[in-house]
Amino acid sequence: MQCIYEEKMKLLLLCVVIFWASKTAFTYEDESKKISDDMIEESVIRAKGLVDKAYAETQNNLKQRLKKEHLSIGDMMAYSKQPTATSITAITKADYLDATLQVLTEKLKCIYKEPFNISDVLTPEQMETINQLTGCAYQYLPRVCPLHSPYRTITGECNNRKNPMLGVSNAALKRLLPAEYENGYDSPKGWTDGLKINGYPLPMARALSNAIVRFNTNSLELDANRSQCFMQWGQFTDHDKSLSPDTPSVSAIFKGVDCLNSCAKGYPCFPLPIPPDDPTKNSSDCIPLFRSAAACSLSSLIRQQINVLTPYHDASQVYGSEIGLATKLRNLTNDLGLLAINQNYTDNGRPFLPFSDDEKITYNDWLPLLLGKNMLKYIPKYTSYNETEDPRVSNVFTLAYRMGHTLVHVLVYRVGEGYVPLKTNPAIPLHRTFYNPAWVIHGGGIDPLMRGMLVNSAKINRQYQIMSDELRDHLFESTNKLGLDLAAINIQRGRERGLPGNIKTILKVSFM
Repeated sequence: MQCIYEEKMKLLLLCVVIFWASKTAFTYEDESKKISDDMIEESVIRAKGLVDKAYAETQNNLKQRLKKEHLSIGDMMAYSKQPTATSITAITKADYLDATLQVLTEKLKCIYKEPFNISDVLTPEQMETINQLTGCAYQYLPRVCPLHSPYRTITGECNNRKNPMLGVSNAALKRLLPAEYENGYDSPKGWTDGLKINGYPLPMARALSNAIVRFNTNSLELDANRSQCFMQWGQFTDHDKSLSPDTPSVSAIFKGVDCLNSCAKGYPCFPLPIPPDDPTKNSSDCIPLFRSAAACSLSSLIRQQINVLTPYHDASQVYGSEIGLATKLRNLTNDLGLLAINQNYTDNGRPFLPFSDDEKITYNDWLPLLLGKNMLKYIPKYTSYNETEDPRVSNVFTLAYRMGHTLVHVLVYRVGEGYVPLKTNPAIPLHRTFYNPAWVIHGGGIDPLMRGMLVNSAKINRQYQIMSDELRDHLFESTNKLGLDLAAINIQRGRERGLPGNIKTILKVSFM
């Protein structure tokens, strides 16, 4: 009798579980139906209006500043960081999508009493509707590739005939590990003040920079095996493979806050607060930071960052990664296909950006110095084209590759012909050269700088001297109200991108 009783009790408990599970399912379905098509359409219209307004305000402010008789370096920098042409179209669609989700979230707070994620509420059909209304659904439409063209495209489209959109510009960086956002899908860690991560307060990025990265540059140790050319070529290759610009607006889309003159958080503003005991900066200030522009994502609501360049090693930083920019860079007065050259200045009679017939230096000379004897373990010798290989740059690699910042010297050297130091300004503090092309145009051209990098050693990365204060305290000092901190920005950028926090895992997968 006891066994029969126990079995009946188990059956009763099972029925109760099934009943409540089914009730929960029906409740979710009923709740999702509260989001009508009209609500979605109204939210998209509202979101587009907010994004367009923020974009327009930014563009108008920049245009007014550019019309000034004396243009500041800061104005030039702000203008140069704006996305262009096809990139702005792709980024705008992604911002429409993101803003729509935020508008819907605010509307649904009146319906749901408990905290919720918008990703748990919308049905796949409703997400498809939002993708279509924002324009994201058309970002990745199949392309018709020419059958017999022997040329690769400037955008990367159709380079892989079986998967024409694999490795194109203006697409999302790939994820090697799932993103870790504060709310699970788009808010960076540190977005909510006071919220603990793994049971502990999240330290300020600037405080970490002060505690771990700061060192006395008077005892700078140099690399006996690598010249400054090693560092510079690393930056050159980085600018070939990935570029994730800031979201175009410098005003908070929902709060109307000017991100350049306020320390308030509000998309896309994610400023870095200054600790109260900071050795060089006032705690009432902050280091401005804008969220990286997003890419449209059709399969998930999880925020992904855009790469406006092609991921191939194809000199995107010279030729561009979209048709409009590539056309502007060409000399169209003849059919030779040459790059346009500077009509106002020459480098000792030679045009700036000259062609070179030398072989790609990266694989033969640079990578062996970076990866050492284990290079072939990470990058085996090329055998043949593999159409199943995913060429996209990983999101985590764009942060791990910033190890090059630890190799930057505090000085920029200029050496004359015969490798004799120039009589005037042979060594310039690095921060004085930022956005200052006069050192090239009126200082003897590129050759003195190249000679200086060739004969002087790179800074070596050591645990006790990670990054110099030229980058950690004086970055773009002449363009901002205070010098930026590249080490702190890198930390904050990792949080903003939703990158996982395990550094060993990051370093392992970034070279897979």
